[in-house]
Amino acid sequence: MGVLRILDQTGDTIVEWQTDDPTSVEQVRAEFDRLVGLEKWHAFARDAGAPADEATLVRTFDEHADEIVLTRPLMGG
Repeated sequence: MGVLRILDQTGDTIVEWQTDDPTSVEQVRAEFDRLVGLEKWHAFARDAGAPADEATLVRTFDEHADEIVLTRPLMGG
């Protein structure tokens, strides 16, 4: 099982998928591609329970990742 965490103004939304369930994988992949590809969000993958400083920036969805965290890009002012 993998977890996609979407951090935005509404809080922390969690979307889960099962690697043995192609439908759930494709639904999460579509959301990932929309946010990262079209809206230019940042995605970081890490192992379950790993500290935040061990997360790595990713550009493509990995259905075998334990956790992927999506954050909005910061805007300068």
